[in-house]
Amino acid sequence: MKRMSPPNLLVVFGASGDLSKRKLVPALFHLDYQGLLSPGFTVLGFARTAMTDEEFRNVSLEALREHHAAEGEGAFPEAVAVEFVSRLYYMTGNYDERASFDALAKRVAELDAERQTQGNHLFYLATPPNVFIPVTQLLKDVGLAQSAGKAWTRLIIEKPFGHDLASAIELNQHLQTVLREDQIFRIDHYLGKETVQNI
Repeated sequence: MKRMSPPNLLVVFGASGDLSKRKLVPALFHLDYQGLLSPGFTVLGFARTAMTDEEFRNVSLEALREHHAAEGEGAFPEAVAVEFVSRLYYMTGNYDERASFDALAKRVAELDAERQTQGNHLFYLATPPNVFIPVTQLLKDVGLAQSAGKAWTRLIIEKPFGHDLASAIELNQHLQTVLREDQIFRIDHYLGKETVQNI
């Protein structure tokens, strides 16, 4: 029996980048296509590149088509993909600017109400490592690191975690001032590559 995720809002920092288009959006679409994502699942992309919701959806849809063609998976499920990208939103902002995060907090609240996410938030940092600390500090400063009631908040950070042992320790100590350890997920997306899976 398939277990569907609860409704939630996934905020992707660095959403205009290659990682988001080539890896993250196709992976999320596959989960949705398999019926593993709630109808309330919503994505809000956040990056410095100026883009509208519609432009982000168009870029994402084209990325899904390209990924599908490269995988040679038969006919592309266009209608399903169009419905999926309709749940994608976008906003422009700076990773170290309080005003951008005040605007983010407002947009999150609007999408929580509109998309009935139940206040569940997942923050995904697909960004250069040098902005991990400012982004997470600002999430705390604007109140997005805390969840209310039964809602949950989680954070995903991709490697590298610092550039040496000292900076990795500094980053981890900082993260633990923002969230509890059980809310923080440190990942390496290359662990999903076939070459690694075949080891």
